[in-house]
Amino acid sequence: SGDISAAIVGNVDEMPDRIDHWALFEERYVIVTSSTHPLAHLDVAPISALRDAIILERVGCDVASMIEALCYAKDHGPRLRHRSAQEGHLQQMVAAGFGIMFAPEHSPLLSSLSAIPIEGDPVRRSIHLLVMAGRPYSPALDAFVKIARVRDWSRPAIDDYRGNAYGGAASRRGEPAIAHEVGFQAR
Repeated sequence: SGDISAAIVGNVDEMPDRIDHWALFEERYVIVTSSTHPLAHLDVAPISALRDAIILERVGCDVASMIEALCYAKDHGPRLRHRSAQEGHLQQMVAAGFGIMFAPEHSPLLSSLSAIPIEGDPVRRSIHLLVMAGRPYSPALDAFVKIARVRDWSRPAIDDYRGNAYGGAASRRGEPAIAHEVGFQAR
């Protein structure tokens, strides 16, 4: 019928009564660099290092103003080089060495990129599941809501990342990361 039954969204300030919602997990923002970028070798990027970096910005980013306020002095904003609404375009530009970008820590990345935490984790967001209240759930929606609500989102969905796009730098360092899929096993 074309109706939207559920949505997974980032930060939610106010929710209408007609929407049921559940917080699934919280994640920090990281910087994404090419393997040859001067910041790529760091375990944690100091905020002072970000002030001089060239930033590739996502158009319509819901946390861009928060990043700017926390990371940059009022008289010294970010050095923006390129903007794009396409995540893939930004990642390709980062890989080509045009600058760095900010991204949620669980975003799939090109295997050639590194995700570096920001000192003090100054920018975080909550991920929520939204469902229209009062509507009967289809069997598929019911299963999805139940799985999403009981899943331990702090654990990886796939145990062996093999350096793939879902694990990014975290998987190459043996740290947990979350893939954007739920694994099902036949019983």
